[in-house]
Amino acid sequence: MSYEGLPLDITKGGTNATSASAARTNLGVGSGDSPSFSNITLQTGGALRTGTSAADTALIQAYDVDGASYTTFATLTANNTPTMDLSDSVTKSGAYIYRAGGTDIPVTDGGTGLSILTAHALYVGNGTSAPTPLAIGATGTILQGNTGANPSFSTATYPSTTTINQILYSSAANTVTGLATANSGVLTTSTTGVPSIDTTNFHVLTTGVQMKGNNTNTAPPTGFIGEQIRGFAANGSIGSFSTGTFKTITSIDLTPGVWDVYVTCRFSGGAITGTGCFCGIATVTNSTTGYVDGDNTGSIPSVPTAIADVVMVVPQWRILVSANTTYYLTAAIVFTGGTPTCGGRISGVRVG
Repeated sequence: MSYEGLPLDITKGGTNATSASAARTNLGVGSGDSPSFSNITLQTGGALRTGTSAADTALIQAYDVDGASYTTFATLTANNTPTMDLSDSVTKSGAYIYRAGGTDIPVTDGGTGLSILTAHALYVGNGTSAPTPLAIGATGTILQGNTGANPSFSTATYPSTTTINQILYSSAANTVTGLATANSGVLTTSTTGVPSIDTTNFHVLTTGVQMKGNNTNTAPPTGFIGEQIRGFAANGSIGSFSTGTFKTITSIDLTPGVWDVYVTCRFSGGAITGTGCFCGIATVTNSTTGYVDGDNTGSIPSVPTAIADVVMVVPQWRILVSANTTYYLTAAIVFTGGTPTCGGRISGVRVG
């Protein structure tokens, strides 16, 4: 649809003008900092018109962020050539106009304050000053925080990918490597400290861990399960007995842990007659201190006829040791004939 005879109103999408200047040119760059318009048609009031005098000002305005206040940056000259001031000084909060080659947008106005950015660099905030570029770390390094200072890249390098259930560890100085896990395995290390998953000597069950025994004749080291501490005295090496008097045969020093202690003793020395032979585990030398009758002791209550030897055994007796403690194998015999002697062994095996 078209209209003839009347100018098409602005509210209908027209210009409200009956004619236009014969010459219309685009924005051209004049001398200095002032690009200018030639015969630009500007709107004042309800119609579009061409500026004709210096009095026609405030035709192009930049509005503040609040939408109310503004600054004028376009004026008309007396020779009918509107000019636009795009110098560095034309700024208004919320509306910024910069000429080509002008000042970089400052940080305080939401810019970076920089003309160019370093390729691949990361930038760190620097208050109201331009952000600081970080030195890029080597391939595989990671960015780490630094309280009160700029973050930095790690010296150590990390793998770019990992697989499910991997364990990361330092395979060399500043080199992090992935260690693959295995089903029902136990993390262990070699004699040089290199970690690995052991599925040969250990097996994980829902009820605990099974551990393979030592397949060589090497004794367990001090402090480890299976460690044994033992004391032994040969038969007759401690001299003769007085009837009914307890005497220390040998002893052991146990360190903190859980121990099973075993005792064997043997009385001999010719035909022995008497009323009994006794031995056990004591905590004081040459005594029965620490004896628990029927638990860590053994006895033959009577020797009705003359015999050559008497042997007694006390099976494992569980001891919980909290500090280094000496335990003694002590023994006694009540006799009326013969010259009895005794020898024996006390040993402790670490079970915990």
